[in-house]
Amino acid sequence: MHRFKRLLWAFFLILPISEASSEELNASQSLSNLLGSIETLTGEFTQVLSDVKGDIFETSSGYFFLAQPNKVKWVVVDPMPQEIVSNGKDLWIYDPDLEQVIIQPYDSELVASPANLFSSKSKDLDNEFDITIIDSELSTKRFLLKPVATTTLYQSLKIEFQSHKPVSLEFTDALEQSTRIDLKNIVVNSKLANKLFVFEIPPNIDIVNHVD
Repeated sequence: MHRFKRLLWAFFLILPISEASSEELNASQSLSNLLGSIETLTGEFTQVLSDVKGDIFETSSGYFFLAQPNKVKWVVVDPMPQEIVSNGKDLWIYDPDLEQVIIQPYDSELVASPANLFSSKSKDLDNEFDITIIDSELSTKRFLLKPVATTTLYQSLKIEFQSHKPVSLEFTDALEQSTRIDLKNIVVNSKLANKLFVFEIPPNIDIVNHVD
């Protein structure tokens, strides 16, 4: 359960509502323009979790497919395989080591996340975050996002784009532990089949079904 929570913390967040200053609106518009151009996103990731002292205590890597609206396939390959798949209606969490798949309804609060920035149609960012641009060059933009709600699982999120492609996400949780997700071999707006986002349950696997 701990590993599942840590993956979800790296992958999910809750989005609140507030007002924004003109400077934040400019940053929000810039980020919204970048996110709004993404209909699908594929690539590979490396995820590193560090404690408050900066010491690394967990790493993982794998690949992903994201698509509008709310379609996700996030596959951890190393060190412990895990697969999270959502078609926007149902959510599957598959643990090969446990020979188990959990099936539950898609929940916009559960699957509201850094990654969900790329798969959700909600781009009203100025109502959800305090946003600033912390670095802007010809081909690179870095944004700092601070959730308005104090009940979110993390304190801040940094997202970096290079040549209009996202290349990293980094956030700090309430315990001041940090998670960095580096993306590579990114492809934007390739055509993705719907079947990618429906999990095919292997034989002889325990099914924990929470679908109503």
